[in-house]
Amino acid sequence: MEKMKLPAVPELALIPIERRSLPEADHKQESRKIRSKRKERDSAARGLIAVTVASMMLNAVMAVIIYILQAGPI
Repeated sequence: MEKMKLPAVPELALIPIERRSLPEADHKQESRKIRSKRKERDSAARGLIAVTVASMMLNAVMAVIIYILQAGPI
């Protein structure tokens, strides 16, 4: 059985430590994006809470009205 010889692989140069994938300006821009998304999410959560509270209050008012109507004329 004949052995096959593979071609020699060239040695890879290491990436220097000083190199970064994102420049500093991008970090600031990304943090601004994250901050704006967080603000948008918090605003949506506050809106959802407000709608829930309003719905519960209307439900309570409706229950009181139904109770009064069921009692009939006093």
